[in-house]
Amino acid sequence: MTSTRRHRSCPPCYRASMPKSNDCTRCESEFALSLISTTASSPQYAVSRSRSQHNFLHISDDLRTPFDQSKTIATTVGCVCLSWRNIAWSTPQLWNYISTSEFYELPYKIPSFAEQAVLSGTLPLHLSHLRCFDEVLPVQLLEELRPHAARWEFLEIGALHSVLDAIPVIDLPNLDEAHLALMSPSRSGSLYFLAGASALRRLSVKMVQDPTDDGFHPEMLQIPPFSSLVYLTLSLPMSD
Repeated sequence: MTSTRRHRSCPPCYRASMPKSNDCTRCESEFALSLISTTASSPQYAVSRSRSQHNFLHISDDLRTPFDQSKTIATTVGCVCLSWRNIAWSTPQLWNYISTSEFYELPYKIPSFAEQAVLSGTLPLHLSHLRCFDEVLPVQLLEELRPHAARWEFLEIGALHSVLDAIPVIDLPNLDEAHLALMSPSRSGSLYFLAGASALRRLSVKMVQDPTDDGFHPEMLQIPPFSSLVYLTLSLPMSD
């Protein structure tokens, strides 16, 4: 199963650690305004359904990261009129990049993780959670999307070891690439929720030491045997 559009992949917490500049924020705001101004003149009249879908897909292609597309669509074209909202909600390509970041800002305006998976039809899914200290959303993301696990193609997640330790093995026959940032001392089972990723080819693991904990033991980290693995990157914290 392959995706028709790939994105620039980054290990989790790398992008999250980079504050958004004022220029980025201004550009996104200006882009959203230009989007509405160029199409709102005839939201239900001259623009056909297929042309509207084409325009919406063009919007998502121009975003800083495809993981921003659901938030952008829901808060711009999805607010213009019911007709545009229905068109956007029935365009699968707008919903197959699912991120937790939008739920920190707009929890009541964005479809849930499971709803986005349904809206994405049968497309490959790309999942992202970048806030290592959150103990709730990474579990919610993985559990809500477990019924769609056969479609997971890309995963980036930052989380406490204790959070990932508690997640049962997920059958992931089509997961191709995974980036993990693991916070606090390693536990032997932190990667075992990925043990069902039989087609995994790329894996990066970044160990992020909790500054309040001096018991870091990287040798405790056990990586399941991935028969298809081609690239493995392991980043360890600097020792004193």
